[in-house]
Amino acid sequence: MPIFAIKDRATAEAIAKYAQTSVENLTFSDIFKAAGVKWSDLGLDGRGVFRPSMTLCTASGSCNIGVMSYLYEVALDVTGVWGIIDEDAFNAPEFQSALEIINNKRKVDKSYKSTSKLTDTLATHPFNKVRVALVYESKIPALREKLGNDVVIVRSPTSVAASHPVLITAKDDRTKAAAQKFVRYLISAASQNVAMEKGFRPVSTEVKPDGFVKELLSQNLGVIDEIDPDVVRAVLPDIK
Repeated sequence: MPIFAIKDRATAEAIAKYAQTSVENLTFSDIFKAAGVKWSDLGLDGRGVFRPSMTLCTASGSCNIGVMSYLYEVALDVTGVWGIIDEDAFNAPEFQSALEIINNKRKVDKSYKSTSKLTDTLATHPFNKVRVALVYESKIPALREKLGNDVVIVRSPTSVAASHPVLITAKDDRTKAAAQKFVRYLISAASQNVAMEKGFRPVSTEVKPDGFVKELLSQNLGVIDEIDPDVVRAVLPDIK
């Protein structure tokens, strides 16, 4: 799932104050509404404007699912219908404003080609380089290890799932059998336990959620498993 990670509590509190909400109730919409606002107007030190950091949508999936999660969130606010971006939602001024924010380079920093590199920059580089970054929830354990519990995690009520499908394309029986064996290995309890240690949700029912993943699954979040490809092409025209 996509999340916004905020480097410190003070920045989260400033954004929440601007959005007239609490840190605990921050959403993707609140983050993007503050995009382009001067740091001084947010009550924080810093030159220039606040720009949430993301990967390039043409280079990394985290940008795609993060943007779509945000736009489904806006559509929900406009129409009151969960999980659908119809023509009415798309043409609404609020939705068009959201698209403008996403595509405005002065408001959103989309200069990273890798979610891992963006996460590393947030965790290890000087404070003012990146304060707020759109990454995957699986990166939270590493961020907490580097930044401690001061890092603030913001989720969308309309999170688009980042799935990792497996497709066997082999035609000859020998290769197909080997591929099927590998898939069985991937979804085995042993492999899924390793994945869970790295912050991924297990797909095997044989694996008992533990640690960070147990914390994730205890949260009642709305998850969009499938999205309309026509909508994706409309809002992300550069994605093929």
